[in-house]
Amino acid sequence: MSELRKNLILFLASSIFSIILSEAIVRIFNLAPQLSDRLSYFRLVDNCKIVYELIPGSFVDGGIINQQGFRGPNFNREKAKDIIRIAMLGDSITQGLLVEFEKTFSHQLEVLLNHRAMDIGSNLRYEVMNFGVSGYNLEAEVETLKAKVLQYSPDIVILNFFHNDNEPMPGLNLLLMNDTWDEKQKIYIYKKYFLERDSLWNRFVRNELYKSKLYLFVKYRIGLIRNDISQVYNFYNKNANTIVTDKTKAVFYNNLLEIKRLKEKYHFKFLICIHPHLLYGEHPNNKEFAEVAKELKLPYFHMFEHYKKEFLLSKPIEIEKKDSCHPNALGHLAIAKAIFTELKKDKFIDNAM
Repeated sequence: MSELRKNLILFLASSIFSIILSEAIVRIFNLAPQLSDRLSYFRLVDNCKIVYELIPGSFVDGGIINQQGFRGPNFNREKAKDIIRIAMLGDSITQGLLVEFEKTFSHQLEVLLNHRAMDIGSNLRYEVMNFGVSGYNLEAEVETLKAKVLQYSPDIVILNFFHNDNEPMPGLNLLLMNDTWDEKQKIYIYKKYFLERDSLWNRFVRNELYKSKLYLFVKYRIGLIRNDISQVYNFYNKNANTIVTDKTKAVFYNNLLEIKRLKEKYHFKFLICIHPHLLYGEHPNNKEFAEVAKELKLPYFHMFEHYKKEFLLSKPIEIEKKDSCHPNALGHLAIAKAIFTELKKDKFIDNAM
């Protein structure tokens, strides 16, 4: 028995030594693939529902990302009694891709609300916090609400929905189309954050094994990942949901149901702005999303109707030629006015006054 114990200890010690030595060799000779946890002004995070976030201090669209990882001034958790706080959730439209911060609809809405408050002699003031991040899907937006927004005690939460917000993973298109990461990294990140989801092993991979060059070397060199990047593209195209499916409905229902639960628990008011494709108008997903919101008795409106009233369709509000998703500053102003109108119509503002 004593001899067995000695052999076991010797085996464990030699194994540990071999692992340490192998790690050192892989590092010295640079044998492992070079993986990065950053892409442009984004960084990966240990949350498979969000996957990544904006890097505080990075320079984006003419401004600095604040210390909380979003556009605009630093957020203050403390809230004065005369402040009505509005949290804006969404993707690149909400973040304000290629639009200066002062011209984003979040900031312009804040200006409109505070001008109105002064005009009617109210002592209330408004803060509109922009929690939009490019590429986020609906699940990431709900997770942002839970993990990052609620700590600021919002009085009103506005969800900005776009038809591709039911993608299976946040930033999947961004991940697959970038030229910074090679095919192996794309597959690795994709498998780690989506296919394996948030298991204990996945957390261990993100927090510990991801730091090991030996792990990455073994992962790639002995063929533990045999996928080709085309398979990931095919999966993305298959799940892009250009038509409404039962899975699409389930994604919409489950996420909106979670928001409704949070709304009742934390007592904030809630509004949905459904953004159209600037060229083709309403997408089938938009109509399905509206039906689910209606079923759950969550207020919503279609931005497409407001664009039509302002005679703003396609080219006049495209941020760039042939970009029919992202509005320019004129489009952002129209969105701010539309949300302002809907807040008044739903008496979210009047009740606050």
